[in-house]
Amino acid sequence: MTLTDERTAEAGERPRAQSLPARLSRRFPRAGTMLIIGVLILILNGLHVHAYTVISPFDENFHIDQLIRSSRFEFVQPDEPTTQESLDEVACRGTDDVAPWPPCKKEGRYKPEEFSYKGWNGASSAPPYYYIATGVTARMLRAPDGKSIVTWGRALGSLWLLIGVYFVVRAAEYFAVRRLPLLLGVILVVASPSLLHATNTINSDGSGFVCGAAVLLAGLSWERRRAPLWVLGVAAVFCASFDSANALGVVVVLFYFLARAVASHRQKLADGVRPWREYLVAGLVAAAGAAMAVLSWRVVYQFLSHDVDLSQSPSVVGHRVDHLDLKMLFGKQTLFGVFPPVFGYVPPILATTAHSLFTQAALILVGGLLIAAAVRTTLADRVSALAAATVAALIITPVMFVIYIYVGSSQYFPIGPRNALTALPAVAIAVAAGARNRFGIALLGIVAVGLYLSTAVALL
Repeated sequence: MTLTDERTAEAGERPRAQSLPARLSRRFPRAGTMLIIGVLILILNGLHVHAYTVISPFDENFHIDQLIRSSRFEFVQPDEPTTQESLDEVACRGTDDVAPWPPCKKEGRYKPEEFSYKGWNGASSAPPYYYIATGVTARMLRAPDGKSIVTWGRALGSLWLLIGVYFVVRAAEYFAVRRLPLLLGVILVVASPSLLHATNTINSDGSGFVCGAAVLLAGLSWERRRAPLWVLGVAAVFCASFDSANALGVVVVLFYFLARAVASHRQKLADGVRPWREYLVAGLVAAAGAAMAVLSWRVVYQFLSHDVDLSQSPSVVGHRVDHLDLKMLFGKQTLFGVFPPVFGYVPPILATTAHSLFTQAALILVGGLLIAAAVRTTLADRVSALAAATVAALIITPVMFVIYIYVGSSQYFPIGPRNALTALPAVAIAVAAGARNRFGIALLGIVAVGLYLSTAVALL
């Protein structure tokens, strides 16, 4: 081979070598974003699981019992006391709440009546799907080393979250959101107190983010004619099956369809809008799917559970009301209790000045960007439609939840940010799209990075 031939061969090899990253980028266009977010999530959630070992005050003792029983495919009856394995987890972990639990025992049996609600599982009627999926996987993972099933269950919260983040990245592409502000928006909601606590404790609230992201992606894919209507119906069933509160994510999509239908009816056919009648049909399919998921489990539970009188159980008596007054329905705690759903329970380990400062900054920034995006332009703009739908769902749906709970059980529960986690995928996209210029991206970056770092430092 001559020198000229060698140079020609080297010149041919160089473009192929240089084109490999380009080919990988085309083949896996979201890999870089997911890698960065994945590493950040695993670091932050790993620190949280390691540092926060006590029982969450959001009835995690009940959910731990659900997890342990479901990992053995046991149906939780309303008149069965908490298992000894669950009581041992609760007693030995303790709590930062004021629950009067007995101390940890190295041997012997616990008396269920010495625990809160006299040892009865107040969450026995919750749908089992989250607990089965998480519990069975956690039990298999703990088999080699015998570590706590609760620790593994909490660690699996990161997997639920990562799947949801992937759906959010896919959904953001329908709005042409740039990757940098999207990355910052996702980091902000991932580090928010409401999602951080739900993801890293045992609670079906941890399914909210992935469920809301799934139904949002399905709705947007249908609108762009990338997915058939039945996919949206299945996503709505999936979303509401894990927890009835997840129906808020379906409501976000319903309000989005409403906004787009209004734009279509006004013959503003820009930005990929479909005929308004098609939005009506799609909305009915999504609503029917969510309703079927919630009501079908109630029917199954009534059929399988023991016929016992729970009217005097502590968990029922503590929340029973004779009627709903206007404050319960339209008071500040209901109408604006979850807007925006980034604030939530902050355990003592995170009660630092820096964390509090950046949490308040995130609350103001997210609320401001949502409102600004909702009123910035007409509903023909898809980002404005999504922001308006998210704001409407976060204000109106809590009222619907209060009515639903009262009609079903004559009880009143205040609706908190942890019940609105299915809206956070839409929040992340709307906030990222709202940061349109360098100043907006810089402000979003300061708040998102500040919240993340202040959380991580506090957990070290």
